[in-house]
Order: sequence, then C-alpha cells, then structure tokens
Amino acid sequence: MTHAAKTSTQAPRTSTHGKRGFTMVEILIASVIAISASLAVLTLQTASINGTSNSRDMSLALNLAEHLLSSIQAEAILWTDTRPTGSMPTYLKNLPEPFIVDTSSGWMSAWPQMAEEQRTGSMGGDDQTSASPDLGVLQEIPKTRGARFCSQYRLTWLRADLVRAEARVMWAYRGADVDKYKECPIAMAGDVGRVGTVTLPTTVMKNVFVR
Repeated sequence: MTHAAKTSTQAPRTSTHGKRGFTMVEILIASVIAISASLAVLTLQTASINGTSNSRDMSLALNLAEHLLSSIQAEAILWTDTRPTGSMPTYLKNLPEPFIVDTSSGWMSAWPQMAEEQRTGSMGGDDQTSASPDLGVLQEIPKTRGARFCSQYRLTWLRADLVRAEARVMWAYRGADVDKYKECPIAMAGDVGRVGTVTLPTTVMKNVFVR
C-alpha cells in the first residue's frame, strides 16, 4: 500500500479555531458584571421610590403647617382689648406673660390632647373620635399615609399687639426608627438625615376692630 493510500484512509482533522468555549474565569467575570449592573439599577429604583415618597410627605407636611398657621390666625380674631391672649382657647394662651419684645414660648406640641395611640402623628390620624381640638386637620392626611407627622408651633412677641407664629411639621424618613419619635420630641428636628422638617412663619395681630 502506498503512502498516498494510507493517508486517504485517515479521518479528516477538524479545526478548533473560533470554537473555544468560555473559561470559568470569563464566566465569573461576566457574572460579577451582571450582578453589579443589577444592583446599580436596584439602587436607582430604590432612590427614586424614596425620593417620591419624601416629596409626597413634604407636600403633606406643608399642608399641615399651613393648616396650623390658619388655625392660629383664626384664633387671633378673638384677641381684643377686652380679651387678652391668656384667655385664648388653644394657642395664643401659651404666649409668655408679661409682654416683652422677642420673648418666645419655645416649641410646643400643636395638639397635646391627642390620644396616646395618635401621638406618632400628633397632628393627624384617621380616628374621628380623637381628642384633638382641631378635627379639620384630619382631612389633610390621606389614610394611606398614616399618622406619621409631628407638629409643633412657636409664638414670639413682636409688639404688644403683634405676634410671630411659626409652624413646624416633621416626619421620619423611610428606614428611620419610628418608635424613637413616637412622642414627637422637640429634639426630633435635629436628627438630620433621619427626619424631614418644614417650617412656615406668619404674623398674627390683635383684633383692633372689636372693642
């Protein structure tokens, strides 16, 4: 048998060029990249959800602060020469006496009469039997948001017939220890990064049109 014949009976050789499989290292690298990308997307989605929630809470807090200031302004209509601030039913009675310019009451809870189970949001909730003197504020908080807002106010003398009123509404961010703020402590406003805060000012004046 010739050399040529022997050669013709051998199985043809196949080229492995371009058909090499993935190595374990390449698979691990691809997995790490895929996981990192997924985590980045998840982080962005979480940040977006938290941002939307905080924006909604801020909008509600602004409404609550405006409501509180409106309530204080409404009470000021009763403040006359014959009816001093000390006889006011809810807010202005807490002005320090006697009158001294720039003397402040300090921050106070807006609704200290709120039932204990409602104290987490001492300016809200959905309990229509609450002992709060201002049930109108309940309309400002959707039931889906819960009673998670703390409200405080501060009164400062500007003149004997003029007062600066400030309303401060706070809420705990997602992930914060809500139980820590259950009693709405005054120091709650200092927990930057855990608590959101909005503060609105206004002025109220003695009703000089009633004698």
